[in-house]
Amino acid sequence: MSAYALAAKSIFQPFYWYNQNGIWKNNKLIIKWEEIKDLEVLEVKPVVIIRARAYRVFPPILNGKRASYITGSVRFFKEDGGSFDMKGVFDPERTVEHIKNNYLIK
Repeated sequence: MSAYALAAKSIFQPFYWYNQNGIWKNNKLIIKWEEIKDLEVLEVKPVVIIRARAYRVFPPILNGKRASYITGSVRFFKEDGGSFDMKGVFDPERTVEHIKNNYLIK
């Protein structure tokens, strides 16, 4: 692996997303909703970005010269007794509520 590839790998975090099938990481399904028993928010922290850097990324949440958003960690409890943590979740409290209401209905 080249030095450039190693640097790129360390800079870019894995890309997580979810849909009606389950949770995906780098476009691979890692866990289905049927395999998840519950989830909870572990950590919540605000992030503040100066306006010059935030304008193009977060235009709707600008407040004067700063932009802010909430990020945090979420723990997923699996049906088999295991668990895994996901860090860097955007607005974790709202995300957990949305997942519980729409995907973990049992």
